[in-house]
Amino acid sequence: EIENQKHMKEIDEENKNMLRLKTQSGVINSKLKEMKDDVKTQEAELADKKKEIKDKEQSITNAKKQQEEAQKSINELADKIRVLDSQANRWTTDTKEVVYIQRKKELDLLKKKLASLQYSCKVHNDLAKVMLKGQKVEEGGNLQSFNILH
Repeated sequence: EIENQKHMKEIDEENKNMLRLKTQSGVINSKLKEMKDDVKTQEAELADKKKEIKDKEQSITNAKKQQEEAQKSINELADKIRVLDSQANRWTTDTKEVVYIQRKKELDLLKKKLASLQYSCKVHNDLAKVMLKGQKVEEGGNLQSFNILH
């Protein structure tokens, strides 16, 4: 009977140990489940962050494409401006040449008119001299007063 009691005590002790181990195992399993849940939550957060990063990278890529398109448009406009500026300079030069040619023609015409008037004046002066030749010039007068200057 003593042995039986001893044996029973050992069984009780083992049962207590088993119960303690089961409790500890339950606690460990509970903590393990919490940790698994935490890992799943962190994995979901990580997936969300990866998606955010991917979206931001896509936005950056799109912004770069838009910037490249804008720069291309700017370059095209700059080229067009250079062409127009060159044309404007050429037209200005051409216009200056046309104006110069017109002014030169006007000047040549004025020179011809001046030469014609000078010739006309000379003819009138010569005519006045011929008309006055042999006639008496009034006192204080001379041939110069008959010169036509216009």
